[in-house]
Parts: sequence; structure tokens; C-alpha cells
Amino acid sequence: MNIDPMKDDETLAALVAKRIRELELELAERRKSEEALRASEVRYRRLFEGAKDGILILDAETGMVLDVNPFLVKLLGLSHEAFLGKQLWELGSFKDIAANRDKFLELQRKGYVRYEDLPLETAHGRRVRVEFVSNVYLADKQKVIQCNIRDITERKRAERALRQGAQRHRLILQTAMDGFWLADTQGRLLEVNQTYCRMSGYSEKELLTMHISELEAIESNDEVAAHIHRIKSKGQDRFETRQRRKDGSIFDVEISVQYRPNEGEHLVMFLRNITERKQMEQQLRQAQKLEAIGELAGGVAHDFNNVLALIMMHLGLLQQHPNLDAETHESLKELVSESQRAAGLTRQLLMFSRRSILEVKVLDLSELVANLLKLLRRLIGEHINMRFDPTESLPAVEADAGMIEQVLMNLAINARDAMPKGGSITISTVPIQIETERVQGIFKLLPGLFVCLSVADTGCGMNEATLKRIFEPFFTTKEPGKGTGLGLATVYGIVAQHKGWVEAASEPGNGSIFKVFLPATTKRMADPTPTGKTAVKRGHETILLVEDEAILRRAVAKNLRKLGYQVLEANNGQTAMRLWEEQDGQIDLLLSDLVMPEGVTGLDLAEKLKAEKPNLKIILSSGYNAELAGQAKSTADGIVYLQKPYRIEVLSKVIRDRLEGA
Repeated sequence: MNIDPMKDDETLAALVAKRIRELELELAERRKSEEALRASEVRYRRLFEGAKDGILILDAETGMVLDVNPFLVKLLGLSHEAFLGKQLWELGSFKDIAANRDKFLELQRKGYVRYEDLPLETAHGRRVRVEFVSNVYLADKQKVIQCNIRDITERKRAERALRQGAQRHRLILQTAMDGFWLADTQGRLLEVNQTYCRMSGYSEKELLTMHISELEAIESNDEVAAHIHRIKSKGQDRFETRQRRKDGSIFDVEISVQYRPNEGEHLVMFLRNITERKQMEQQLRQAQKLEAIGELAGGVAHDFNNVLALIMMHLGLLQQHPNLDAETHESLKELVSESQRAAGLTRQLLMFSRRSILEVKVLDLSELVANLLKLLRRLIGEHINMRFDPTESLPAVEADAGMIEQVLMNLAINARDAMPKGGSITISTVPIQIETERVQGIFKLLPGLFVCLSVADTGCGMNEATLKRIFEPFFTTKEPGKGTGLGLATVYGIVAQHKGWVEAASEPGNGSIFKVFLPATTKRMADPTPTGKTAVKRGHETILLVEDEAILRRAVAKNLRKLGYQVLEANNGQTAMRLWEEQDGQIDLLLSDLVMPEGVTGLDLAEKLKAEKPNLKIILSSGYNAELAGQAKSTADGIVYLQKPYRIEVLSKVIRDRLEGA
């Protein structure tokens, strides 16, 4: 076999060249791998050094710290060297918390350990809370542990503040004076507070299964849905409605609601129980209505009293005529009687309007009732049984005896009319202590001792609608011609004048009870003094008569002249002053209307004249203004008030009493 040496050399060279190329490729790949490894190590170191979490690298066999990043060094306040070569449980911050031999063995077994909230203490004594995660893995064929430590101190503080805020929020809602609802836009209740539970009588569990419409006493389900739609379009609303408690009773609420579209489309609602406020508003409206009607009644009474005064003056003149036949005399007597009856009606109007004058004395209410029982029994008839239950040693009251008798008679008549087929009336007097301030109508009543006069009957009773209107003047449930509608209105006015109040309770078929409350007094009652009738005397003195009603003035003057007096007439205060100056004060008595036109009242005139002549006798008269009359009685000595209308016999007696110093 022939061998070509040259060919063999070429083959060898080719093999050598191929091997060289392979080695060059291997070298290039190695350099590339080394560069990639260096780049990876650089990236790792950058991540390791710049991480915002702490990182510890441990030897998996011994637990020795191999490396630590700057974040953990700064967080715990230790130097880098303080970590290296130490086992984790030898470091003060981790000792017996995150690492000990038992836990380290557990980590070796599981390959993973996590602590959600781990408290650590820094070298400076500050406590931090961290999330701690440990993993076992291979690095360059070495088994190592990487511990990632995240500082969650601020997050935990924020969570704690959020929890505390939520607790405070819930505490405020649960203890608020107003009820609270959180509802969805379908009207389902999602949250309620205990205030509303007490308000409605439902438990929280019951309410959270309910729809708003189930609590509504006015709006239906469709109306509630329409209302919610309007609230969503407006964003908020405030309105009043009525709701039904668990026991079926109704109460008034004021609701403030806000729509929160960015918080799950919820309705946030606060509910205030305004039942008492609505009742107070109703009482105030009723009182204001009574006040307005009282103004009208007082004005009517004033004008009517002037007319009656004129009639009574002329009747007095006619009765004094010497040639009256028996029939005329009897007719005049009946007219006088009817005039007095009409005057009684105006007195009722004045009592209702609280413009009548109180003749206040210290009274024993039980004694007053006992003295009136005989008259009351005749008044109500034999078909009704009357019983009186007085309280012994009853506190006294300051009151006008005549007016309180009027109150009792009106209540007794009212009770009688409620029992046409017979029944019983029970009158009682008891003391009662009012502990707290309260408001009745437009009056503020202070705490203290009161005396309660109650009149109860077994009559037909009243429904709620009637009960609300019983003190309105001219309101009556009786047939036309059988009642004026002033009885209970008069009671209301008289008691209000005495700084008291009236309560009424009734149910159809179960009778009625009226309770009159009057302030008690510690003053002692005066000893009774005998009274005698003084004969009417004629006179000759000079009287200045001031009255703006011309017809009445002339009638009074005519009667006084018949009695022998010298009478000067004036229609107003200015004219009266001129007459006074013309007479150079030689006037014995001033008889003046209290309320007059042109800015000078009877009181003004009286004070001016009395300043010039201190011994001047003065009588002021009015059918209207009790307030000015009361002022006259308290500001000027020797001034007497005379209520219109009056008969000539009464007027002449008062004049003689004043002139003679009585």
C-alpha cells in the first residue's frame, strides 16, 4: 500500500485548524458566559444594595450570616460587620423572635418560613414591625437561605389608626341622639344604629332584613322608589315623614339623606324623632289661634260693652220715671235682666281673651268647691250623681273666686251635657309637684307645687279629633241653639290668666276628665270680714266725665245730673284738660274711659290731674283693656277701676264711696 506523505500532512493540518476554531468558539462562549455572569452579578448587587426591603443571606447548614444589604443595616442600626459571621439568633434584634435553633431546623425541613407581623427592636431601642420571609435555595452549588424583611411599621400604624377611626365612627353612630341608616339604592337597609332600634322598637337583626317602605307610614313602596330616584338626581335631601314602630304606633321623623355614588351607591341617612316637636308646634299653633281669636273676642266685647252700658244707662233712667204702669215696669225689669245676661256673655269673652280683671285672693280650692256644690247639684239635675273627693290640708292658691267658680260651673255643665241619660260626676282636689320645667301652649311653666282640680264624668266621651278642638271658641258638638261654644274656651282663658293650664283626656264611650292646674301659694288666707249693703246716695259734687262714645257719655251724664251732680263732659283727653283749666281745678272727681283716641289715655289724664290736685278722686272705666287697668291700679294711689257695662245704681255707689273716702 502506497502512502502519500504530502496528503497526510494536509489532513493533519485541517484537523488542527478545525480544533483551533473549536477552541476559539469555546473560548468566546466562555467569555460570553463570564460576561453574562458578571453582568448578572452586577445586576444582583445593584438590586441587593438598592432594595427597599432588608435582605439577609445565611448559610443553610450553619445559619451563619453571609451577607446583609444596606437597607437592613440602616433599619436595625447595626454595622455591616456586626452581621457577618453571626448566626441569626445571635443578633439582638432577632433573638428568640424570628430565629432560634428550633425554628432554624424547621426552616431547613420546610425550605420556607413566613411571619406576617414580626416585632423587632433596633440597636437604638426603637420597635419596628416587619414582614419576614425565608427561602432555601442553591447558589453556586452552595445551599443558602435568603431572608427578605419588609418594614411594615407605617402600614400597621395606618391600619391601627383606620381601625380606631372605624371604631370611633361606629361608637359615634351607635351612641348618637339621631337614628342612622345605611341603605342601598333599592331601599334595603345595610346598617342601622342602636338609637334607631330604640326609636322603632325593632332589633338590629330585624331591621337589616327590611326595606325602607316597611317602616314608612305614609309612602308606599313605589313612592319610596320614586323618592330615592329624586335623591339620586339631587345628591341629597331633607324632609319630614311618619314611620311605624314595631308595636304599630306612629312617630314623626325628620330625615337628612346624602347619596354616595362613589362609595358603592349608598344612601347615608340620619333620622331625628320630631314627634314631641310636632306636638309642641301643634300646641303653639293652637295657642296662637286662640290668641288671635281672643284678640277678636276682646274687641267685640269692648264694643258690645259700650252698647250695653248705653242700654243699661237708659234703662236706669226709664226705671226712675214716676208714672210707670205695672206692665212697663215689668218689661223694663226683664230688659235689665237680659242686659245683665248679655253682660255675662261679654264677661265670658273677656275671660277667654284674658282681658278681664282678676280680683285675686288666697283661696282654699276645696272650700270653694264645697260651697258651690249645692248650686252645682241644682244645675246638673237629679239624674246625675255628683261626688266630691277633697284632699285634706290642701295648699292654698291665689285666684279670683268668681272666675274659678265659673270654671267649675262650665266643666260641670259640659259633663252634664255629655250624660243626657244620667251618669256620675266626680270632682277632686289634689296637690301635685311638677319636677321639671315644661311648656304648655305658649306658656313656660316653672317647676313647683300646683293644686289640681279635676272633673271626671262617665259620659259619651270624645274622639281624638274633637279632643284637639275643645278649647277653640265657638266650637261645639251640640245641636244649633244648645251651646255657644264658649264654655271650655272661657275655662282655658281663665286658667291661663291664673298662670295655670288645663289638660283633657277622653275616649268615645269611656267618659272624659278635665284637670285644671293652678300654682300653689304659701300665703295665708285672710280672715272673713262681714259685708253690708250701703244705700245709694245722691250728691252735689262736680264730676269731669270723659268718654269718647258720645251716646254713652250723654246717657251717663244725664243719669248723674238726675242724682244732683254737676257734670262736665269731654270726648277726649285734650278737651278734658281744657275744661280742667277753665274750672281752675275745682273738680271733685274724674270719671274717665281708660282707652281713648288722640294719644291721651285715661291713665295719662288721671296722673296729670292728680299731680296738680293730689286729693282728686278718680274712677277709670273700660270694657276692654285689662293690662292698662292693672297698670292703673298699681301705679297711682286712689284710682279705682270700674268694669263696663255697669248699672246706674253701681256707678252711683262707687262715686259716693270714692267721694266719701271708702
